[in-house]
Parts: sequence; structure tokens; C-alpha cells
Amino acid sequence: MYCRNISTNTIVSIKQDLISLQQLVDMYEKNPVLQKNVKDVAQLIIDAPSVKVTGIGKSGYVGRRMAATLASVGIGSQFIHGTEWFHGDLGSIRENDLVFGITHSGGTFELLELAPLVKERGGLFCSMVGIENSPLTKLSDQHILTPVTNEILDKIPSRSIISQEVLINAIAYNVVKLTNFEKSDFLFNHPGGSIGKQK
Repeated sequence: MYCRNISTNTIVSIKQDLISLQQLVDMYEKNPVLQKNVKDVAQLIIDAPSVKVTGIGKSGYVGRRMAATLASVGIGSQFIHGTEWFHGDLGSIRENDLVFGITHSGGTFELLELAPLVKERGGLFCSMVGIENSPLTKLSDQHILTPVTNEILDKIPSRSIISQEVLINAIAYNVVKLTNFEKSDFLFNHPGGSIGKQK
């Protein structure tokens, strides 16, 4: 009985993930503006001298992966934790650099404080938020929407993270297409491991 309940819980969770993703697909298919926003952010990333990805908590972990993925497809990018900007890392921003903040709520204090400081230094601030009219949306030069309606226990960051990851993949895909980045370019950037062994 115990094992059967565990198995049922697993399937229920996976199905909830799929439902959340399907809702995201439906929303983007019905709204070309949302699709354009992703492409526009990808172009801004390509045009920027440097890209800094930032976030707090679980969104921060997602941001680390985004920075690593962008670097692997030829974008000069790094992750900076949302609290470190206020302890000297603002000094890394140069004219036209792009800072990309990730937060589900769109109300993360550190990012709200950061956005105007980035602009004061001549940088661009873009964001990924789960709530359309959140405070951070209004401070962003461009934003990407990643809504979710069903977290585990309505609180634990879970499906929101999946939505963020999916849209980060969409950004990376647009970057690859817009720059004509090829498999051979990726292998050149990734000489190690099993991927590096591929011809």
C-alpha cells in the first residue's frame, strides 16, 4: 500500500508539471507579443557587451544555469547573486551591459533596488517574472512572462522553476538561431567530457 501511494504521488506530480507546461504553451501560442518579447530579449543579449544574470533563492539557481548556457553558445555571461551587487559588484557594469533578473514574484527587494542602479550606469535591465504587472516589470527595459498557477503546497517553488527553465531554453534557442550558431561552434566551446569527444 505504501509503495503504491508513493507511485501514485509521483505520477500526480508529473502530470501537474505537464499541465503547467501546457498552460504555458497555450498562453504563448495565443499571444504573439509574448513570443516577440523572448526574441527581443535574445537580441538584446546578443548585442550587449556583457550579460550578467542575477536572482535570489531558487530563481538564483536557475540563473546560474542560464549564465552557463549562454556562455556555451558564445555569449559573454556570468551569474552574480542578487545580494552581491550592493557589496561591490555594481563596479562590473559597463555601458550597454545587460543585467537579467529572475524572480517569480516580480517583487524581490534586491532586484527592485538593483534595476535603477543598472540604468544609472548606462546598462539595460531585463527580467523574467511570473506576474505580468509586478513592480519589477515596470522597472525593466524588457521582460519575459513565466506565470504558473500550481506550486507544490501552493508555496514550494517547483512548477515556476520549470516555467523559468523552459523560457530560458527559448531564449537560448533564439540566440542560436539569430547568431547562426552551429553544432561545431558548440563543440569548439565544449572540448571536455563526452560531448567534447563527439566529432
